[in-house]
Amino acid sequence: EVVPVVDTRKYDSENEDYDSDDHVKTLALGTMILRKSKEKAMVDASYNRYAWNDPQGLPDWFVDDENKHYRPQLPIPPALLEKMNAKIMHLA
Repeated sequence: EVVPVVDTRKYDSENEDYDSDDHVKTLALGTMILRKSKEKAMVDASYNRYAWNDPQGLPDWFVDDENKHYRPQLPIPPALLEKMNAKIMHLA
């Protein structure tokens, strides 16, 4: 007998940990991904020699700190961020 998997998670968009800056960055990244050349460049830039470096035997505090700060910075042009911020403010 096959038992269906039921997803019991509840999604509540009112209680997310995003602020307006996160929404602006997300909109800017979505705009950048629309161009295939930028999409390919962003995917290629996401790979580095430490991408699969799983730490073992390290203290928990160090691993938590690495998870927070050890991410490549996304190359979002400041002019695009300003444009997306103005677009969100216009919609609000």
